Amino acid sequence: FQQKLIVACGDKEGNIGIWDVDNSSIENQGIFKYKPHVSNICAIHCNNNSIIDSRLYTCSYDGTIRYIDLNTSTFTLLFQTPEDIHDIILSDINFSPFNDNEIFIGRNDGKIGFIDTRIGSSSHAYISNYQWLFPFHEYKINSVQQHPIDSNYLLSASSTKLGNISIHDIRKLNKKKGLVQAHQ
Repeated sequence: FQQKLIVACGDKEGNIGIWDVDNSSIENQGIFKYKPHVSNICAIHCNNNSIIDSRLYTCSYDGTIRYIDLNTSTFTLLFQTPEDIHDIILSDINFSPFNDNEIFIGRNDGKIGFIDTRIGSSSHAYISNYQWLFPFHEYKINSVQQHPIDSNYLLSASSTKLGNISIHDIRKLNKKKGLVQAHQ
């Protein structure tokens, strides 16, 4: 895999701009524009765990996570929420630092979901359900991060007037009660 310096950005209409900084093409100055989503782009990530991964992942308010293979410029749908686009907005994604295939998803309803990209849907080529989904906050999740050393802990930030940052022990998630305890 060839190493390249790229810059990526997203907008409120679902467009992604990618600038290949070292591309000296006179025609487009190394700038490429794509429209993989129909709504706001809320997160753009490369999978930092994988040095051979040539994919750039995008998350949108439209309830989807897609990735572009930078070698082929092809977008692929990775995840689509089972809920209607008008009910649920995805607000953040983050890869687990422990496993290239695990993604934590923040939502506008205060819930955090988890998907493992190795577990696909039987009826679709993409994932259409969460491995788990629990309420962590009362309001929109702005950021979700897994602890870099201890995989049992998540840090989340939520939208409130004063802001709300919490540390969660995911071993204490309970199917009947949801999140049992959070430290703020």
